Amino acid sequence: MPPHPLRNQTLQNGGGNRATDEKIERDCARALDTLKIRSVEFLPEPDAKKMESVMKRGIIIALAIALLASAAGVFCLWAFAPDPLEGSAKNVRPGMSESEVTKILGKPRIVIDLPDNGSARHTWVTDRVIVMVLFDASAQVKTASVHHIPVWDRIQNLRK
Repeated sequence: MPPHPLRNQTLQNGGGNRATDEKIERDCARALDTLKIRSVEFLPEPDAKKMESVMKRGIIIALAIALLASAAGVFCLWAFAPDPLEGSAKNVRPGMSESEVTKILGKPRIVIDLPDNGSARHTWVTDRVIVMVLFDASAQVKTASVHHIPVWDRIQNLRK
C-alpha cells in the first residue's frame, strides 16, 4: 500500500522525535484501515478511454443542438420574413388607376371582370400573401386587401 500523503508530509517536515513520528504513522494507518472497513472508496484515476467516449458524446450532442437551432432559425426566417408584395400593397390607395397599381404590384395573376356592375377584381399571389384589388367601372381602385396564407398551409403546399 502506498504511503498516505499526509503521513509523508509530516515526516518530511522534520516531524519532531521518533516516537511522535511513529504515533502519527500508526494513527494514519489506523484511519485508513477504518475507512476500508466502512467501505469508503477513494476516487479512482479517470479512465482515458471512458473520458474520450464522454467527450465524443458531448461533442455529438453539442453538434446536434447546433444543427437543430440552425434549422429552427432557417424555418423562422422562411415562415415569418416579410413578403415584398405585402410591402408594395400598402402603397395602393383608393382612386388609383389600374396602370398605377400595375406599376406598383406588377402584372396580376388573376383578373376577374364582374359584368353586373362593370367592376373588376385583380389578384396577385405569392407563397405568403394574396393581394386583391377591386376596381370600379371607371377602372379606379375601390378597395385593396392583403390576406396572409397561414404557415401550416404553406408547409402543406411545399409537399405538392
